[in-house]
Amino acid sequence: MNEYYDANHALPYLCKSVLENGDPVESRNGLTKEVIMTQFSLANPDNPYITVPGRKVSLPAQIAEVMWILAGRNDIEWLSHYLPRAAQFSDDGKHWRGGYGPRLRSFGGTFEGIDQLKHVVELLKADPETRRAVFQIYDPSIDTEPGKDIPCNNWVHFLPREGVLHAHVAIRSNDLFWGWSGINAFEWTILTEVVAALSGLERGSLTFSISSLHLYDHKWDRAAALAKQVGRPEQAHTESPKFQYSGTVGQFDALVGEWFKVEGQIRKGGISSALLHQIDTFPEPMFRSWLRVLLAWHHDDIQGLAGMHSGTALYAALEASPKRQTEGTKLRDRTLENAQKDFTVFADKLHREKHAAYGNSWKKRGEMLGIMANMARKIDRLGVAGGGDTAADTAIDLLMYAIKYQLWLDEQKHLDWKGITDGDIHADEVTKALESLAKKTLSVASQADLIAKVHEVFDRLEQEVTDKTYDRNLTVAQLIAWVYPLAVRLWKQEQLEKAKATVAELNAVRPFNGYDV
Repeated sequence: MNEYYDANHALPYLCKSVLENGDPVESRNGLTKEVIMTQFSLANPDNPYITVPGRKVSLPAQIAEVMWILAGRNDIEWLSHYLPRAAQFSDDGKHWRGGYGPRLRSFGGTFEGIDQLKHVVELLKADPETRRAVFQIYDPSIDTEPGKDIPCNNWVHFLPREGVLHAHVAIRSNDLFWGWSGINAFEWTILTEVVAALSGLERGSLTFSISSLHLYDHKWDRAAALAKQVGRPEQAHTESPKFQYSGTVGQFDALVGEWFKVEGQIRKGGISSALLHQIDTFPEPMFRSWLRVLLAWHHDDIQGLAGMHSGTALYAALEASPKRQTEGTKLRDRTLENAQKDFTVFADKLHREKHAAYGNSWKKRGEMLGIMANMARKIDRLGVAGGGDTAADTAIDLLMYAIKYQLWLDEQKHLDWKGITDGDIHADEVTKALESLAKKTLSVASQADLIAKVHEVFDRLEQEVTDKTYDRNLTVAQLIAWVYPLAVRLWKQEQLEKAKATVAELNAVRPFNGYDV
């Protein structure tokens, strides 16, 4: 039996095995390559998140499906928020007949069925060496009838040895892309972690026995690209939050219920300090991190990433997740796009207030003593807070001066460059310039590199003004191109810090005493 560290280590090898050793087999859904009677083990799957380059999996959908199972649910309406195609695999358009939730939490009947999670946890607690801890999924009373949704995962056995809980999953049919790497490796890693914690055990290995492991022909090219990564060093990640809850199964169910309440607020409402407070005080760290994932995904907002370490596999998996409904840009790109819209509204309002108060004083003493002098003061303080101004304030002021300077230079094109007009730069012109900038893709350069570029361009501009170079409006445009992403980032960081401070204040005023679980 082959042994791998985790799903990311296993996936390239499994792709290689199916492509090289698989036999062509026609199925009801098209041509596949198939290997039969495959068995392998994930020796220590500390990382349940798929981050292997080239295999983008929807982390929000994985999280949603696992929580849906833990809650004993099989309703399509809720799951469709995360898996829009869920109804296509339902016989009645309302439920997944083969959904694992009711089978694990109420096997044999909706109201009087056996809670297999509770049964297994009680067995493991009563006998730390038991061989009887089993999740039965396949149900002959239902699954012998024709239908779209017959469970592929049929049986899970938990075997405790020396305080460590090992799991063995038997699967009749497994598509390597949409089945095993899409959800199965993730869900059984998490389910084993939950069972182990509730039973007071450490999570151990996870073994899969798969009768038919296959790939559909339209995935062969992608699988071949993954297979080329066999033997390459794995990506290094810091540890993601683990499941840490050791109450009873009844208390666990109450915890899951609270998670769904917060999820509903995230999905249906906007971001607020009260919502951030609920998320930050959620008592279980892994579930708390998952709420952060959903906040970022639903609102395309970088606030959802606050509190997540960018070096974790969780963060990497979130960044690689497809955009809602369609494949799109990485989450970081989307959150910055969203930040640009918010920034435009803020900067425009701020400029209009200052314009009403100070008018054209910014250019009163001419280009060198007025415009350039005002900009130079901001340049010299760039990236530094003090004197009542934050680093974001300074960058925004510099951006506004640069935009107005560019507008002023456009006025001068038909005049002697030594002339100063008295014409006003209207606030609406600045608004149009900001809206135009908001449509551009932000530079991915670091904050330090952005500041260095701003200084470099301004030094060149200062020499051009001294030399009365005719086309210096081009240099001002370059200055704006570097100042704008810097201002957006500094402003967004400031908003996040304010949100965190508000949450901390809420915690101080209304200390969190734990959910009623």
